[in-house]
Amino acid sequence: MKELRMHTDIENGSVILPHALIHASAIPWVPHSRLAGVFLKDLVSSGETRGSFSYHLVRVERQAAVPDHVHADQWEWNMILEGSGVFLMGEDEIQVKPGQSYGIPPGVNHTITAGDETLTLCAFFFPDVARNRYWGLLKERRARS
Repeated sequence: MKELRMHTDIENGSVILPHALIHASAIPWVPHSRLAGVFLKDLVSSGETRGSFSYHLVRVERQAAVPDHVHADQWEWNMILEGSGVFLMGEDEIQVKPGQSYGIPPGVNHTITAGDETLTLCAFFFPDVARNRYWGLLKERRARS
């Protein structure tokens, strides 16, 4: 039986959209600007989907975390590709491993912490985070005018 290596298949695969073919291997891993031990690979941005959704690979080094945060206006859907760790959603603590996925509704605090090995996951945002930032800035400008 062939070993399941979802993380490398996705990391080196392609994303096919009606108007674009995105080669994941050509997109670099980028260190998170504020979180040590967290790296991002933005596979589909709001530009490709007109703000409908975004799709990212997230790598959390062993014992590192994406600390408690909340998204006010969008769903986040994650799929664990490699590694293990602890996911906190609201008051619930869940041990995560490859093959599991979870959805976080708007307004629910959540945290992901890698265990003794690097944790890699796919993160989808509906609608896209950047789109919400854009609309928030637009509302602020209109309110000041």
